[in-house]
Amino acid sequence: MKAWLFQGQGSQRKGMGAALFERFPQLRDEAADILGYDLQRLCLDDPEQRLNQTRYTQPAIYVVSWLGYLAAREDGAEAQFAAGHSVGEYAALTAAGVMDFALGLRIVAERARLMAEVSGGGLLALLGHDQAQVAALLEELPDSGLAIANINSPRQIIVGGSQNALERLASLCASRSLRALPLKVSGPFHTPHMAAAETAFHAFLQSVSNDFQAPRFPVIANLDARPHCRERLAQRLSRHLSQPVQWQQVVQHLLAAGVEEFIEVGQPAILGGMLKDIRQQAPAPQVAERPLLVQGLAPEHGAATLLGELARHGVMGLLDAHGLDDQQLQKTLERYNADPLLRGRFGVSVGGAARLARVAAQAVRCIEIAAHDLTPQLRERWPSVHWLVRIEREADLPRALAQADALLIAADQHMALLLEALARRERQARRPLIGAGGLAASPTAVQALLDLGVDFVAPGALFLLASETALPIEQQQHLARMDRQDHQALSDWRYPELHSRRPGYVLDQAGQAHGEAQQARYLEPSADAALRQALQARLRLALPQVQVHGDASLWLFNRWRRQHAAELPVPLPTAQLLALLCPTAPPRKMP
Repeated sequence: MKAWLFQGQGSQRKGMGAALFERFPQLRDEAADILGYDLQRLCLDDPEQRLNQTRYTQPAIYVVSWLGYLAAREDGAEAQFAAGHSVGEYAALTAAGVMDFALGLRIVAERARLMAEVSGGGLLALLGHDQAQVAALLEELPDSGLAIANINSPRQIIVGGSQNALERLASLCASRSLRALPLKVSGPFHTPHMAAAETAFHAFLQSVSNDFQAPRFPVIANLDARPHCRERLAQRLSRHLSQPVQWQQVVQHLLAAGVEEFIEVGQPAILGGMLKDIRQQAPAPQVAERPLLVQGLAPEHGAATLLGELARHGVMGLLDAHGLDDQQLQKTLERYNADPLLRGRFGVSVGGAARLARVAAQAVRCIEIAAHDLTPQLRERWPSVHWLVRIEREADLPRALAQADALLIAADQHMALLLEALARRERQARRPLIGAGGLAASPTAVQALLDLGVDFVAPGALFLLASETALPIEQQQHLARMDRQDHQALSDWRYPELHSRRPGYVLDQAGQAHGEAQQARYLEPSADAALRQALQARLRLALPQVQVHGDASLWLFNRWRRQHAAELPVPLPTAQLLALLCPTAPPRKMP
């Protein structure tokens, strides 16, 4: 696989874009109209000596990078991932369709203006030393206000701060024969000194966020080396102004995802040296599988991003496809399988013989089904699929233990059934995997379940608190206050004639009351088919704003966090949640 790489600030030079402006005259003129000055003249002649001023540098890099990308595409280049160094991230996002050229240029121009207003500081490159060594140097200069701004490679770390503090650091380096080179920038970019610019930039991004689109392919963020998602773009791009460029981690992420070739946009190529260092001295980390399976990930909650992040950390997630119609299911699976981060690394929870066939035909690795959907023909027709059977009755145990690849039992509701399943498995030659859901909400609970003899644990709703989930932060913080009494059986409008319900949590009490009233109206004898169809369509569309479905792991995690880790913020990165639940990764079989 291949990845696009876009250069950042420092790549500018007089003459940049000379072969591109005439090739794309319409975009050249559009850029001049948006910026209010002749960008071609700036890049080729620079008569006012402005090209190295941040206010002008960043828009120039963005435009030339975009034109270079278009030229490469016209010449036949293709890639499955993208990343950009600092301001280069915006060309990467434009390439992925998150924003169009005009919006991207407006954003970069505003970013450049805000960053240029922060003066009185700069950046110093320390060469030949890794992040830990540089951090140790900074500890020798307490109260200096210095901070790491870029982790470019194992041998190139950038530090930012005031000019006086940087001079002190340069003197310290010189006294120890360490290489330190000042960079030609006007401020301490990507350090806490940029807090004011971050706040203003976030407000600007929020004002245009309705125009953002979901990425067509993964764009790996400088902030945390995780794929960007539309829902958190404003927050993450603005926060990056005061946080380091994690370029080494970005490249490691791409290598771990299977990228073998990098297409650098820009001449001359300046990122190749960093790539070489990262490949040689910091190879992509090996992922250790954890005995975890995350269930109940709904598409409307950003399942694609969360599934990819789980896979990156050795954990499979299950897409909850019960709320998707046949067309939505088909399109969702095609989109997920087209993503190299997800292909073959996620499972699906679904029901119904026809839908099972449709999912199995999409080469999904693991399919979770209800016990009544389990038949001998499933394993015969699709032997490569791992069939995970949800068990809620003891009567279903014999067939599941004889035919399923794995059993999943909610320990909070059916602990006796879980114990019986484990005991029966001990008495037979065939040993399908057995997993426990519901109670897996803290390190001690996970370990206790594993000690009990289960092969894996399956938390669910607590991952609604993950940073990668596409829920507004306000809703996540509301969910973080939920307790046992807030976990209820809620109407899901999947089968309203049966008043079907699933466990979950209410986000909007008034909206929930209205939904229950509409459910009662649906069941009235006087309601005709047209009214019932309209009610079901309207309520299913409104439900995500009113409630979220999920297991007991959310409120149990909330209670554990209040008692043992009250300082933990919400939302939390998926990686941190996984580390909390399972600090080590003992070798266990997974579905």
